[in-house]
Order: sequence, then C-alpha cells, then structure tokens
Amino acid sequence: MTSSAPGKKKAIYLSLKWQVVLGISLVLIVVNFVITLFTYNQILSQFEQNRLLTQQAYKRGFDGLVTNSFNRMKQLSYLIPVLKVNSDKINAEHRNSAKNNFSQQLEKIIERHASLLQIEYGLNSIYYFQESAQPQVAWNPGQLSQTVRQMVRESLETEQPGSRLECHEQCNLYTATPLLDEDGKIGIILLSASLVDLVIEFSSISDADIGLITRINQTAQAFNKDFMLLKNWRTQLLVVSNAEQQRLLLESFSQRYSLDQALARVQKLEWHDNFYEVQLIPLTDITQEQTTIALVISDISQELAAIDATALKTFYMGLLGLLVSEVMLFFILWFPMRNLTCIVGVLPLFAHKAYSRIREKLQNSASDTLVHDEIDLLSDSVFHLSLQLEDLQKQVDNKTRGMLERTNELAKDKEFITGLLDTTQAIILTQDKQGNILMLNSTGWNLIAYESDGIVGTLFNNILLDNESKRELITKLDEIRLGDREHYHHEAEIKCATKARCIVSWYHSLLSIPGDDGAVMLSVGLDITERKIAEERLEWLADHDPLTHLYNRRRFQKDLGHVLAISRKYNKSGALLYFDVDHFKYLNDTQGHQYGDRMLNLIAKKLKTILKCPDIIARLGGDEFAVVLIEADEKVAVNVAQRIIDNVRSIDTNVLGGAHKISVSIGVVLFPSDGFNIPELMANADLAMYQAKEKKRGSFHLFSSDIQVRERVNQLMVRKERIETAIAEDWFVLYFQPIMNIKTGEIKRYESLIRMIEEDGSIHMPDSFITEAEQLGLIDEVDQLVMKKAIQALGGFLADGYDLSLSVNLSGRAMDNPDILNLIKEQLQQHNVAPSRLIIELTETAAVSDIMGAERLMREIKDLGCRFALDDFGVGFSSFFYLKQLPVDYVKVDGMFVRQLPYSDEDQIFVKALNEMAHGLGKKTVAEFVENEKILEMLIANGVDYAQGYYIGKPLPDILREKC
Repeated sequence: MTSSAPGKKKAIYLSLKWQVVLGISLVLIVVNFVITLFTYNQILSQFEQNRLLTQQAYKRGFDGLVTNSFNRMKQLSYLIPVLKVNSDKINAEHRNSAKNNFSQQLEKIIERHASLLQIEYGLNSIYYFQESAQPQVAWNPGQLSQTVRQMVRESLETEQPGSRLECHEQCNLYTATPLLDEDGKIGIILLSASLVDLVIEFSSISDADIGLITRINQTAQAFNKDFMLLKNWRTQLLVVSNAEQQRLLLESFSQRYSLDQALARVQKLEWHDNFYEVQLIPLTDITQEQTTIALVISDISQELAAIDATALKTFYMGLLGLLVSEVMLFFILWFPMRNLTCIVGVLPLFAHKAYSRIREKLQNSASDTLVHDEIDLLSDSVFHLSLQLEDLQKQVDNKTRGMLERTNELAKDKEFITGLLDTTQAIILTQDKQGNILMLNSTGWNLIAYESDGIVGTLFNNILLDNESKRELITKLDEIRLGDREHYHHEAEIKCATKARCIVSWYHSLLSIPGDDGAVMLSVGLDITERKIAEERLEWLADHDPLTHLYNRRRFQKDLGHVLAISRKYNKSGALLYFDVDHFKYLNDTQGHQYGDRMLNLIAKKLKTILKCPDIIARLGGDEFAVVLIEADEKVAVNVAQRIIDNVRSIDTNVLGGAHKISVSIGVVLFPSDGFNIPELMANADLAMYQAKEKKRGSFHLFSSDIQVRERVNQLMVRKERIETAIAEDWFVLYFQPIMNIKTGEIKRYESLIRMIEEDGSIHMPDSFITEAEQLGLIDEVDQLVMKKAIQALGGFLADGYDLSLSVNLSGRAMDNPDILNLIKEQLQQHNVAPSRLIIELTETAAVSDIMGAERLMREIKDLGCRFALDDFGVGFSSFFYLKQLPVDYVKVDGMFVRQLPYSDEDQIFVKALNEMAHGLGKKTVAEFVENEKILEMLIANGVDYAQGYYIGKPLPDILREKC
C-alpha cells in the first residue's frame, strides 16, 4: 500500500523496474536518433565535399581544354609554314617563279593540307595578314568581328601572339601568331577552331552533360532562332549534350534561379523526381556585353538515394538493438525487484511498531539461493533493525516518563529569564574568572556570534579588535574578575557578524554572588556604531571631495595658506598648478553625468600616482583641480605639469564606454614671485590656464605678468562667453543656398550655411565667430549643433515632398571628434533621412593638413551611405596629389578662380584643368561664386557639373518652394 501526505495529490504508481526500462529505452531511442542523424550528416557532408572537388575538377578540366586548344593552335601556326619544306613541287615552283612569295606559298600549303588541318586539328578557317587589315590568305573564311581584327592589329604592332574566344552564332577559338617571311617581314597567321569540339571532348571524359550558353546583346534587335532562348537569363543555348531532356531542365532551372545566383555558386534542382547539380563556368569576362558560359549538368539522384538508404538502415539497426537490450534488462531486474517490493511493503509497519510482523514477512520472502546481493543485505539489515528498535522503544518509554516531570519544572523558570534577557536591546553576557563567556542573550548572539559553533565558551578578550588600548583594557577587566575593582566603563571595537565594524559602549560589574555556572562578572554593551561612523563621516566630508576623495576647496585653501606662511618664514619657493578638463562640459552633456564622474575619478587616481606627499592635490569643484608643489622651482613645476598632461592623455577611455581622448590645460604660477596671497595666486593661475587653452588644448602655460596678455585673455573670455551663450540660448540658424545642375538646370541640392542671430536681431556671418570657436575649443559643439539642425531640416523637407539633398559644412576639428560619426547615424535614423541625401563638406586646407584623419573620417561617413565634397579646392596646389587618395564625390572650385573667369585666361586654364582632372578621377565638380550669366556660360563650355552663387540664388532661411 502507498500513502500520501494530507493535502497532496496522490501520485501514479509505477514500478521501479518499469521506470528503469522506460528510462533506458528513452535514452537508447535518443542515442539511436542522434547516431542516425550524425551518420546522415557525416555522409551528406562527405558527399558535399566530394561534389565540391568534382565541380572544381570540372572547371579545371574545361579551363585546361581551352588553354591546351589555344597552345595547340599557336604551335600549329608555327608548323603550317614548315610544311613547305616537305613539298618538292612547291620548292621547285618557288625557284622557277619570281612572282611567288610567302603568301602564295602559304596558300598552296593550306590547299594541299586542308583536309588534314580540318579533320585532324579541327581548324575552321585560316587567315594570313601582313600590313593591311585585309587578309592576304583566307581559307574557308567567315565574318571576322572587330575585336578579332583588333587582336590582329595589336599582334602586328607588338609582335606578340594573341588569343580570343568569340561567340555569335557559334563559338570559335582564335589565335594570332606573328611570323617572319623569307624577306624578314612580319605577318600574322590567324587560326580559328570551333568550341563545340571541346564541349564534346569534355563530355566524353566526364560523367556529366555539358552545354554552352551566350548572353544576348541587350541592344540587339533579334536573336538566332535556331538556338533555344532562356528568357529569364537573356541567353541562348548554343549546344548541349542529351539535348531533348536537358533543354527542359535548363528552362526550369533558369526560372528558379537568376543568372547571378547560378554564377555565384553551384545550384541544385529537383526535377521530375530526380536531383541535379548545375555548374556555370564563365569562358569570357562576365562584364562584357556578350558572355559565353559553359553549363555542367550532373545527375546526383543515385548518390542522394544511397545516403538516405544508409541512414534508414542505421536507424533500423539501432531499433533492433534497443528491443534486444530492453528484453535482457527486463529479465535481469525481475527477481531482484520482486524482493525489493517485499522489503518496501514492510517498512510502513515500523510506524505502527509491528516489529514481530515485520520479521515474519521477511523470513517468508527470504531467498534460498547460494548467491546474495545488495537487496538480500538490505533485508537482513531491516530484520536486525526491527530487533534493535523494539529494545530501544522499551528504554525510551521508561525514561520519557521521568524526564517529562523534570522538564515541566525547569520550563517555567527558563521561560521567565529568557524572555527578560531577549527583550532588551543591549548585549548581556556573563564571564567566569578566566574571562570565558558563559551566557549571551539573543541581541548579543545576533551581533557578535560570528562563528558557526557560537561564541559561548570563548574568551571575552578574543572578541575585542587589536589596538593600542587593548592591553590596558584587559588589565582593567582582570581586576574586576579578581575582585579588585567593582565596575568599569569603556568603548571598544569588537568582531561582529552583521557589520564590517562594530563599536560598543561596555559597562562591566562584579557579581556580588557568583553564579552556579561559575559566573563572576556581568557585562552590558550598547551598539553605538552608527553614531561613531556618522561623526567620522562628517569630519571627513568637511575636508574631502566625496567623488574623488581628494581635498576640497576649503581644505586646499587652508593647507595652501599654511604652505605660503612657511614659504614666507623660511624664504622657500613653490608652485601652484591649476587646471581643468578640456571639453568637459560637452562630454558631460553628451555622455551623461555618470560618464563625467568616472572620468574625474580616473584623473584623480592618475594624480595620486604622479604626486607624492607632501604635495597637495585638490578638486576645487566641477572639473577644476589644483596641485601645490612644496619647495619646487620653475623647472620642477614645468616637469610635473607635462607629466600630468601626458598621464591624463594616456588614460584608457574604453573603460568609460567611449573613445574620447582626455586632455587638460594647466596654468602654472610660482610663489612668492607671482604672488604671496591665495586670491592673487588663484587669479594668476586661472589666467595662465586660459593662456594655455588659447595656445593649444592639452598644454600648460607658465604665468606671465604682461598687462597686454591679461587684456587679450580677458577679451578672449568675453568672446568665449558670447559663443557659449549663443549655443545655450540657440541663437544659431541655418540659411540654404541652392546648387544648380548645369546640364539640366534643375535645383535639387542646397548648401546649409550657419548664421548667428543675437538678442538685438543682428545677424552675424560665420567669419565673425567660427575662427573664435575653433580657438576657444567650442567648434565641436558648433559642428554638432549644425549637423543636428541640418539633418532635422532635411528630414522636414523630405517629409513635405521635396526631392533634394543637403550639404553640411564641417570644421577641420571634426576629424578629431569621435562623436561626429555616431551623431550622424543617430540623427539620420531619428529623422528618417536616407544617408545618400546628406553631403558632408570639408575644406581643402583642413583635409590636406591632416590627410590621414580626413581620409579616415571620409571613409567612415561614406560607409554610412553619405557623400563627401571637398570645399575651396585649388587654394593649395599640394592637394592635387591627394585628390585621388581622398574618397570624395564632389570637388568645389574655390571662388577666387571663378569670379574673374570670363576675364582671366589663367583662371580659365585652371578651371578647365581642374574639371578634367576631377572627371578623370570619377568626381563631380561644383563652381562657387557664380555671380553673372557670363560666368555660367564659361562653366557650361568647360563642362563643369554644378554652379552655386548669387546668380543661381542667395542664401535664404528657407528653400525655394518649388517641388521637384
């Protein structure tokens, strides 16, 4: 019988032997299936490899036949004239006739041996040329194509043999071989042979059908109706073995696969319950208008059927093995499982203490065989267990009655004491004379029971952390245990299980009456950890920056004042280095504040490795840092500043999740020469830092007290604030200037031009702020702002139904900005703009100044699908060398060569040469500053592609509202 726990659904009973049989059967079925599948895949893979080798052999064989035919025809070209040596009649005529020449001899030789050349060597026709394009000897002539005649002319000029495959109504092999006649003149002997012979020869040595197809010239008005037309491929089937069947197969194959798919790889086709492989072997360059392709058709039905039969046979053999294994397993398990069932049946009787009945059932089912197994051992064990449990039960019953009475008495006392100790929130414990802990309440257990076997029985001194005051504390506690002191109060850190650090306020007192367990001292402790940590944290935050753990501004000014006082007293020199992170605001805005915080942490770690005590390092706020070098001269200060710049630049930004290069600009001041009070030194250091930024980002500048420098830096700060305000307040707008296609007169392209409009409505041209933005390091933000506005505007124009593209200008700094590429991707996707609609313009001077960076940026942007234009081309003639290296689509001729085009011969020569060179490199040209009709006429005459200027249209806040 089986029973189940209350509330539990009764399980279905299934004998263990059947579970084993079913489990092993399932495993064998899976193994059989896996083996069958593996065998099938292995055979199929081997078949595919063999087919690949066969296909490669077909291609090499056919290519070899063609190559051998060409070589044989070339050798025959040298052999034909030699035939005259074996002809006495021709020699006699040659001696007796002054009019005889090499051509006549050749013609007679060919007539004499025509049947040999045609039947034995498979020649269709023979021609002999000398100086003219018309043959002097023509045996069995046909129509020669212009390409064959061109091959003959090239052989005459170069005196080198040539060969060619031509397919029109039929496919022929042509070889042109130079020969010297007896007068030393060069002639060409042209031989032709049919490719059909090669097809027949290839088919005879392979087990496949072969055919030839040729593409139909798209400009042809008709095709040869004698040949089968494969319409989907626009090809004609010239010849094929087993024609009646293979023509229908090829018609079905061409409908299923395109010609490009068939050329790319060997394709398979199931046709009329058979499987075929069709391999296409191009015999001429597939870029030509007429292409000849060999077809190799292989019937692989028998091989595939054999593979399926092998896999099925493997599966059946596995099933047979499965059945045999199950039968054997069933008989092996039958008798042991019967005995096990009996043992299982008696186990529930233990719960009812029916020990005699258990032994009776086991004796009845005992095996009389000579060989025993584990189940027999289990039966004996159960038998003896019943005897032991019966004795133990009698002993337990007697002891239980006595213990029950004593337990009831103790339970009442213990319940009261335990409740009292466990409800208090203090640690309460008792110690004996040796300092061993005897009792610990639940609060103390939860706090300091850090060992798995508990804390009771260990020394109280062991739970105290080692420090300078521990020895004195142990002495005081020993005095209490010995009775020399009544009580003692102290604070101490202890080992605990719940926190990394525990601070407890202890009160120890001597017990007036020692306990029965030997307790002589009572210890009560209060956990004050959180209060102590809060006090220490407040003290630390008063002097440190919580992000970088460097000194903050308050502590920095305090220590700097102390250093200055010592410097004045002992006449010691020192240095103050003040710096911030270049482009930090931009990185913080674009990458997020978490990115900026991680960057500041990395910089702080670098500073700690560079500078050692007693130097002072502080973060003053934001991205501002300051370093005080004690007892340092100018040389040391400059050296440290350069080390900081180099180490910060070497930070691996991949750990930040970006590819930005980090750099800092450092202002260096010396004291006491550059100031003796904190405000003056900080002001001078700030001024020197901005001088470094103006000179070059990622550099340092040693402070100079020059008044003119101060004024220039102050003016630069005013201009920087003006541009930063324009960026923050969005004072920038785009104007759009049309670009006309000169050939069609259409305007489907515009150039976006930036303008800055201040609060008073005044409009500023790019010249008034772009250069300053580059100097002040704000050009990256301007570039990104222009790119966002341009793509957003382009998306709006396209959504309104305008068919146009837009050019956007980038500064030379964009080549060093790793974010510009991601920004373009994001904006194109956000505004649903096709990349081909966007044209990026980069000036020639910027591209040539960093040719590697320009090429990298151009290729990355072109990989997105955008196009590129090289602006202001012609300013530096050195760029002519790099033009073919840069992957640009458009070349914009600088306006200085266009304005005076009708009146300057030099400008006309330059524009014409530039246009021809750009066209030769596959690039379009755009002329800027087209201001009148005469300039446009000159550009048309010179073949320039596009025109841009006031004559075409002025820059406006909107495009010309004419839908294209």
